Amino acid sequence: MARKAKAKRPVLNDVIVYFAFEIPNLSEAKLNKIIFLADLYHYANRGHRITSVPFRNYLHGPWSSIIAQTAQESDGRDIRIEIVHSQRKGDMMIIRPNVPQTTIDLPKEAIHTVKEVAHQWGQLSLTEVIEFAKRTPLFVSTPFGEVIDFERVPPSPDLLKTCSATAAKRISESLRQHNPLILKALQAWPAHA
Repeated sequence: MARKAKAKRPVLNDVIVYFAFEIPNLSEAKLNKIIFLADLYHYANRGHRITSVPFRNYLHGPWSSIIAQTAQESDGRDIRIEIVHSQRKGDMMIIRPNVPQTTIDLPKEAIHTVKEVAHQWGQLSLTEVIEFAKRTPLFVSTPFGEVIDFERVPPSPDLLKTCSATAAKRISESLRQHNPLILKALQAWPAHA
């Protein structure tokens, strides 16, 4: 009798599990930025991304609904999700380990990248991670609400350099002025994205 092959977990799930085990009190907002940075680091240094998550340029940095959806689908297995209320930020999704240890199935080069990102960014505040992510060339050059196209520019370690806050603001303002719909969407967009 033939044995069924074990179903392979999606790469994104393994990345989420890895960061949940490495970064204490990991919010869904910070997880979005951390995974964006992991993809950016990997693309800049290896020429391809770890995940295929379609990140969008939003007011509070790169964001994708697929990350929260994937985390929720994994809730109760390797990770657990807690909803924590903050008077300042409202309800926040916190992702924590649900088991003492887990096994992830990522290529060696991807494990190296997620370790590096967790080490460099995991202990920093959400605000610090957002400020860096929002000043990366790929984010700054993507119009508000649009998907960030990693392959629009060739891979290079220069992608990890950030624009000055002034330059990032100037580019964002220029994009907004050329498209009044972007300005209208910015004004209506919820603060938690």
